[in-house]
Order: sequence, then structure tokens, then C-alpha cells
Amino acid sequence: LLQVPHRLSCIHWQDLMKTMQETTFIFCGVRSMFNQHIARLFTKKVMTEEDRLSHLRDMERFFGSMPTCNRKIAEYPFILEKLHDWNGMYMYITDIPIFRIMYSDPIRKQQFLHYIATLGKSSEEVQRTLRTKFEHHFNVSHRWFCDAFSQLCGGPVLYYELNPKIYRTDRDLLYFDDVVYYVSSFFELHGQHEESLRDLEASLKALYGTSDIFQIPRLHTDQCRFPARVARNLRRLSRLYSLHLRALYEHWLGIGEDGYPKHQVPDYMDGVDVSWWTTPVPEGGARTLPMKLKLVYILARMLADNPAMDCEDVQEVLKNEAEHRALADLTWNTALKAFVHAASTDLDMLDPVSRARSYGRSRRDPKTFESRPGIINHPHAIPSLRKSRGAGAHSDARLPAASRLPSGGQESVKSR
Repeated sequence: LLQVPHRLSCIHWQDLMKTMQETTFIFCGVRSMFNQHIARLFTKKVMTEEDRLSHLRDMERFFGSMPTCNRKIAEYPFILEKLHDWNGMYMYITDIPIFRIMYSDPIRKQQFLHYIATLGKSSEEVQRTLRTKFEHHFNVSHRWFCDAFSQLCGGPVLYYELNPKIYRTDRDLLYFDDVVYYVSSFFELHGQHEESLRDLEASLKALYGTSDIFQIPRLHTDQCRFPARVARNLRRLSRLYSLHLRALYEHWLGIGEDGYPKHQVPDYMDGVDVSWWTTPVPEGGARTLPMKLKLVYILARMLADNPAMDCEDVQEVLKNEAEHRALADLTWNTALKAFVHAASTDLDMLDPVSRARSYGRSRRDPKTFESRPGIINHPHAIPSLRKSRGAGAHSDARLPAASRLPSGGQESVKSR
């Protein structure tokens, strides 16, 4: 009716007005009318400010009671924006099901970011809201995992304890994977890579049905039922692992000209939260980055060996491996307080100055750090006793009185 290029008779006017009032208009208004007579009457007699607000409130009630669908997702946030119902709009677009639908579509994703910019919400506030709603929606809790391994890696590590209902059906599991994928994408977009990594690791463990990420290669053959989902998570994990590990190894812990760690953050990490590894001695998950990167490469190769698997995500991971394979060979050295290559953990490959500064003046096993047999260049009694065995009492007489050992045989040496 709005595109009729002629005047309408008065007979049709009542029906037209009824149609106007009962129809919801896309984006809350008619953009153009070819019938100028109708346009003037509609503007003067219908679209007054009070009538406009009244119609918007009616539309808000109508769409608010409508179940989630494409029409509601397109219209409802816009109506709330026109009504200046900022809190209602924020709660609606950050609801987990709505966020998943909007952020998974390129056009709706831009609308979501536009609404966030209109609200003036900071990325930190939006992330806190999404994190709270995510944990509440899936009824997941976070725990501090602490055992001998985590103590060796620098203290307790935060991880998710997933609700068993996530594994109830394949549909629930894949829905959880979808939500995690897009929530972590939002966190990654705003530089919160640690949160993104934690979410992606939780999704990967859920897809394999295990609570230990390092057990996944053993379970891959029997429990990899969704290889495409696994591959897209591996692609993002490999990129984030290699990005942070490279910055940590080459710039933060890299030795400068003065012989001490540089403690620098490269320019390509601007806007990224690196507080979780920019400490004098990185702790927690930062020390396990090489092992996790190697695990991702192993899984990618196992997926590539499957003839039925032809995925660009796997090829991206293999390409990343060709570029950063050396990073996956690193291991954390507690004595050096740095990452070293597995081949360089032998003390014979270290110069005497580095060996003395890192391991003390004794020769130690690179894994257990126990003293190796040999000449111990230590300023106390036992090294001098070694020399005295060959030199006799003359060398023992040169020892200080407090350092001399009683001549009680081997037992007194051990007790000393």
C-alpha cells in the first residue's frame, strides 16, 4: 500500500490506518513512501512523538514476548535502543544464546559491536558480564588445581570443572563448543588471550571427554568423534601458543648484552594482556606453553593422517609447526629460570660461567639436579678432604680448624 503512486480514496483510508497500526515496521519506521499524500498524513496525524513512543512500547512488548527467532534478534535490540532502555538492551545482547547467534554471523557481529559502542561499555565490563553469564548458563565452576606437577610448573593453575550435563547428548556438547568458540573469540579480540586459551582448552577437553589435556593424544584414536571441531580449536590454540611463547622466549627471557634477561614486551603484543607471564620468573601456565604447543602439533599430524580429513584448519596448524617447530622443543629449566632446548640441558654444553651461575660450582644432573661424581669445587670441608686423601696430613693441616673432619672413617664423613 505504501508504494501505490496514486491517491487513495477515503474508502480505503480506514483500512490503511488499521494496517499501519497493526504492522510492525522494520527498524521501527518506514524509510520511504512513494505516495506523498499518505506520507504527509502519516507524518502529521500518526507519527507524533507520543504516538511514536506508544508504538515503540507496543512493539517492545510484542517482541519481548516472542520466542527467540531471527526476526526478534533483528528487531528487539533496535527497539530497546530507540526507547533508551540501555540496561534491557545490554542484558539481552549479552545473554549467552543471543550472543552466540549474533557473534557467529558476520553482519550480526557488527551490529553487536555497534550496540556495545552505543552503550559505552568498556571491553572489561562486557567480558566480566559474559564470563558470569557463561558460568551460570552452563553451571560450570572454576577450581585451583594444585598437585606435584603444578607445583613444579610454578604453583596452582586455574581450570574449569565442567558440568556433566554438557556431555549428556552430542547436541549439548556441540552447543557448548560453539559458545566457547565465540566467547573466546570476543576475549581474543580485546587482548584477553589467557581467558581465551583457558576456554579453548576446556572445549578441547570436553570434546575428548577428559579432564587432563595432556592425556588427549592417547584418547584421540578412540574418542575423536568431531575432528572438524577439534581442528578449528587447534588452529587458534597453535596461533596463540606460538605467539606468546615466542614473545616470552625471545624478548622477555632472552639474554641481553649485559648477560641478564631483557624483560621486554615486543611491539606486536601491544593491546594484549601479558601480565600472566611478565613476571621476573614466569609461573603457572606460562611454563607449560611448549608442552601444550607440542601437543597441538601432535594432534594436528594425527588428524592429517586421516585420509577422510581434508581441513584448512589442520593445514594452518601444520604451517605453524613448520615455522615454530623450535619453540615446541623448549623445556623449562628450573635452575636457569628460563626455557632451554632439550639438547642444551646437558651441562657439558654450558660455558663454565653459566654453569657456575645456574647450577652452583658442582656438576649436577640436568633433570634431578643431584651432584654428579667428580671434583666438587666447593669452599668447605669435603672438597678439601678429597684433596687430602691424595696429599696426606699435610693438606689437612692447611684446613681451618673449624673445617677439619674427625678421623672417624666414612661414617663421620657422611654425617658431616
